[in-house]
Amino acid sequence: MRQLCVEENIDPDNLLIVGDGRSEIAAAVEIGAIALSRLDKNAQRQRTIHRQLGTNLIISDYSDFTKFIC
Repeated sequence: MRQLCVEENIDPDNLLIVGDGRSEIAAAVEIGAIALSRLDKNAQRQRTIHRQLGTNLIISDYSDFTKFIC
């Protein structure tokens, strides 16, 4: 992700990474991007892991995301 930001002249501070896997969330946090995790409400272990990785927000499905859009 870091290399892609360099190649495309993207400031990671302005980048939103959405995912449900550890690797993309960890990579987003590492480069300073905003990390949004999509995990089921019942996925407590994964939610704990994503919090430990530093995700900025966890949603259970994409319809939940609309309440965060201005």
